[in-house]
Formats: sequence, C-alpha cells, structure tokens
Amino acid sequence: MDDCLREVTQTSAGYFKEHFDDLVASAFLMDAYPPQMHGFSPTVVFAALYEKRCLSIWDNEFKGHIAGVSSRFVHHFAHLSGVKTSAAIRKETLYRLYRRWGGLRSTTTCLVCLCRPPEHMLPCKHAICDTCVVIFGKPSRLGEYHFEIAQCPICKERSDLTVRQLPPTKPPVILSLDGGGVRGLIQLGLLRALESRIGIPIASLPDLCIGTSVGALSAIDIFLNQSSVTQCFNAFPDLARNIFRRSSEIPIPRCIRWFASAFNLTTDGFYDSEGLSKILKAAVIPSRRMFDVATANPAGCRIAIVASRTSDGKACVLANYRGTSPRSTNTAYEFLTPHNDQQNPSLLDA
Repeated sequence: MDDCLREVTQTSAGYFKEHFDDLVASAFLMDAYPPQMHGFSPTVVFAALYEKRCLSIWDNEFKGHIAGVSSRFVHHFAHLSGVKTSAAIRKETLYRLYRRWGGLRSTTTCLVCLCRPPEHMLPCKHAICDTCVVIFGKPSRLGEYHFEIAQCPICKERSDLTVRQLPPTKPPVILSLDGGGVRGLIQLGLLRALESRIGIPIASLPDLCIGTSVGALSAIDIFLNQSSVTQCFNAFPDLARNIFRRSSEIPIPRCIRWFASAFNLTTDGFYDSEGLSKILKAAVIPSRRMFDVATANPAGCRIAIVASRTSDGKACVLANYRGTSPRSTNTAYEFLTPHNDQQNPSLLDA
C-alpha cells in the first residue's frame, strides 16, 4: 500500500483537495470495512491503520490532507448499511471523480483500491488487481475461481473480461519454455503429447509461463494469441526456416566461411534479421503491449519473457503482471516495470 499511496500523490497532483481526500478516504473505507466486518469506530480505525502510514510516506505538501481524509473516512462510514457496502461507496466515488479527472490511469497502482499493483488491463485501459476482480466481479460459469468483470469500476465502461485466479490452497503451476533454435519443435511436440494425454488445452493449465528465445515465441502464440499447441507445432517448421537461415545465401569457400563465422559471433549477424522481423510482425499485433488487454478469455496465466538488454547485455524480464511481493535489487536480472504507456514495451520489441 505504501508505494501506491506515494504514487497517488503524483497521479492526482493539481486536483482539488476535497477530491483527493475523497479518493483516498473511500479506498481506506473499502480496505477497512469488507462485508460483515464489525462496525468499529472509524476514528479509532483510521488512527490505528492509516494515519501513521500517511505521515511516514507523504511529504509536507500532502500531510495537510490527513485531517481531510480522516473526515471523509468518518463521513463515508456513516453511510454504510446492509445494502450500501464500502465497495459500492468506493465505486460511486471513483465514477464521480473520473468524470472530473478524465486521465485517472496508472499501470503500477490499482486505482480501484490504492493497495496493490494491478494485474489485469481492462478494455478502457484502466488496470485492476486480483483482489478488486473478486470484489467487483461475479463468479463465472466457466469454472471455479473464474470471475467476470462486466464493467470497469472506475469509468463503468463495458469490459466482458473473465479472469482465472489461483485458488488459495493450490500451489502455482509453472511452465518454462527454453530456447534452442530449431529444437523448439521438440518442446512443442512434448506439449502436444501432454495435451493429448490429459485431454485439456495446455493454455488452461499453467499459472505462470516463462519463455526464452524461441520459447518466448511459443509462449506468446499459445497464451496470448490463443493458438493451439497443434497449430504452433505445424507452423514451426516454416517459421524456423525463415528465422534460422544464414545472413548470406552466396556460396563461399570453407576457409572464408570459418572466418565469417568467427566474425559473426562478435556482430550477432549469423542469422537473417530481416526474416526474423517479418515473422514477428506476422505473429504479433504491432500495437499489442506486454501489459495489455487480454484478447482471449479467460485471462489469468502470467507470461514472462527473458530478454537481453542491448546496451549492456543484462538479463531482463518483461511480464504481463506486476506481482505483489517486493523484489530484491541484488539479482542477476532486472524486472522491468513500466510506469506509463510509453515505457510499456510492445510484444514486437520484447
């Protein structure tokens, strides 16, 4: 929550004080008073849970808002009833503020609750966390722990998004797809055999899929483009022939070819980059972002792509999720978190 409260001061800079107070107070109300929660004194609850937190993370400019946030928190509490829940009050507040703040968006904070990073992008480009999916969604007939989001809680735009969530007592299923060039056909063959054995699509099994090199292409095609494993397997030979062909088709003597190969190791020019670019443009929608609206239902499988940064070769992870746990800075890789649409990489670039 601390990082979210820091960001909201930047997102809402320049807006009216009473609007900011309402935005934060209604989020605190939804956090403190879920359904069937005992009606503890709002003054005591605010002082115990939120006042010190706001004092520690807000600068002097926003510390003056704490009294106003507390006042609005008490005001909203007085309107709670068996019919009017804290989530309903939050939704009303968000829509009222959205009509005044048209640009209320973030890719690093769930603006619905101000408590967690977002995990799912809605068609209106508002992002929402898993907890808010449960609060504002409804159980789907597609299966247990599937939730349907009929409209955005912020702008009320239609969404028609179904989210598959990890059951609380189930460990995550992780699928790792390695690189290997033309040998990527082998892993697709294994996935096809596994799919035939269990009788359900592979795309419905993993909670997290991590891909490297050609494994990343397979992960994108199966889990984001919703191609079947059989379709990927059948298309792979043509894809491999176009990607993994020599940069030059001109016949040259073996001795010169040896020196050329040594040179290509330093220039990364062993394969034709134009062929790779054409294949990627055909397989991936150019405008599609890594953290973007799910084009197929149900959403829920996290996708991570391991890539190398061109400037220094450092391993980077690009993902369609944010994660709720803090990450260590002392790692061999960097988890790239875009803070706006400009920093959100396209699938083509990834």
